Amino acid sequence: MKYLTIIIFLFSFSSFAAASGGHLLDTAYLHLEKGEYYNTITETMRYRYLYPSGERYSESLMLEGRAYAGGGDAGRAIALFQESYRTYPDSYYGQQGLLYLGLVRLINGSTAFALNNFQEYNFIYKEGYFYEDSLFYLCAARALSEQYNEAQSLLEYYKDIFPEGNYIERADALSAMIKDEQERPAKSPFIAALSSAIVPGLGYVYTEKYLLGLFSFATNGLLVYMIYDGYRKKNEFQMIFFSIIELSFYNYAIIGSIQSAHEYNDSASFKREVIMGIKKTF
Repeated sequence: MKYLTIIIFLFSFSSFAAASGGHLLDTAYLHLEKGEYYNTITETMRYRYLYPSGERYSESLMLEGRAYAGGGDAGRAIALFQESYRTYPDSYYGQQGLLYLGLVRLINGSTAFALNNFQEYNFIYKEGYFYEDSLFYLCAARALSEQYNEAQSLLEYYKDIFPEGNYIERADALSAMIKDEQERPAKSPFIAALSSAIVPGLGYVYTEKYLLGLFSFATNGLLVYMIYDGYRKKNEFQMIFFSIIELSFYNYAIIGSIQSAHEYNDSASFKREVIMGIKKTF
């Protein structure tokens, strides 16, 4: 009799889960973990079609949004996160929708919009489910906006409020990265151009692109030799032909050195590293 009661209970529970559509979302989670985004989207859409008033409706929106984000469709992911937040603003998944809105936008380069999303969460949900998360990612958004001093101040504020928080190690790492970026010496485009004007390729060496500098020096050197060889052989065609080519390479060495200096001064490498760190945990 005891075993019969257990069997009846398990059957009733499984029937209830099936009736509520929970099995569809549970399956969707399994697909998401495996990176099967299309299957995840299919299961969540099926859930909402069959259970338009289901208890896990907001969860299905978030799950589908994560699948679209993982599959590279940021626009559709943003639309689903917005729907979750606007429709269920006080629920767990509604608040998660606002947080993920900021994360997707941050990863896809819409830093200003992401900044607004994290600020909105911090302002509205001081006791929210994801307050700590939003505070840390607000620091990252400040850093990606090149508001380095504000980001450092906010990181200190985060560590004061959450001394044993989930992002302590990442906060320290981000703070160190910001400091390195601020202290990184800039390269002068004028010096780079002048260096390559004197010795083609030297401007690249100045901007720490050593292989490119060596290639530029060797190429220009070879072309100059071919011009000299034409002069030595009294071959005017060879002299004119290689002079024209050398002029192009010489000018490109100067212009390329200027561009290299601007690239060195740019914070693109720093931003890529910050975004990569966010992607790993998203």
